[in-house]
Amino acid sequence: MLTLPSILGDADIPFAMVPGNHDYDNYNWYSDNNGPGSNRPLKGATVWNQYFGANSHHFANKSWYRGGGAYGNDMNSFQIIDKDDFKFLHLALEMEPTTDDLLWAQRVLDGNPNLPVIITTHEWLVPSLDKNSPWANDYDAYFKGTSHLSPDKVWDRFVRKNKNIFMILSGHAWTPTVEGISNGENLRIDKNDDGYPVYQLLQDYQGNTIGPDGKPGSANGGGGWLRFIEFDTEAKKIHFYTYSTLLNKYAGKNGERTFNIPAEYSDFELDFPPQLLN
Repeated sequence: MLTLPSILGDADIPFAMVPGNHDYDNYNWYSDNNGPGSNRPLKGATVWNQYFGANSHHFANKSWYRGGGAYGNDMNSFQIIDKDDFKFLHLALEMEPTTDDLLWAQRVLDGNPNLPVIITTHEWLVPSLDKNSPWANDYDAYFKGTSHLSPDKVWDRFVRKNKNIFMILSGHAWTPTVEGISNGENLRIDKNDDGYPVYQLLQDYQGNTIGPDGKPGSANGGGGWLRFIEFDTEAKKIHFYTYSTLLNKYAGKNGERTFNIPAEYSDFELDFPPQLLN
């Protein structure tokens, strides 16, 4: 087993990792513009297991980590977060999870029927400013012919039927970079079968390349932009804000269109949904 440093793990702060398209064993970086090339459909988790599996340095012997995917590949996991009487379940799902992944996930939720649930998965929304923007769908590009399910099917078969799911976090999608700026943010809210809202968010900053010198292309890999989420248990509000560790700057402050989109996509509040109040 590898022994790698882990700031969060060594501090015993619960966290999870979710795989994206680049994390499958047969992803081909050297053909079709760094796409999967002839290696479709994507499959395999040997390298993922080595670095981020249940027996990795990050998660081995952590009481809050519950590993185990549908095929024992650890690309799916769940964590119980319990802090100051605020307790919820975090469900980490692989990209476009399979039907068996969802059967496993349903067993997890059935075993924890009273916990509110946050899902993190690699692909869910596109970076559109339309409040009713479509779910993302790269099924044909990566998983065609397999039992993987696109986000709209995951919604219909799993999310909408489980009233305790109140939030879905995702990445993967971003707009082409123009003068160092890219949009990788979105918010969509749909009601589940019980009439409860489900907050669905995209946050992907990899296309932003403006560094401390203010020049496009001077910062690779997203310019240090991160999305933070704060739960105010007294005010019953969830605050979403975006910060760059590289630039020491907050996006969307004072109405600034940091990513050439309205500021409220970068810094906003949402009410606690019923799933957190029951």
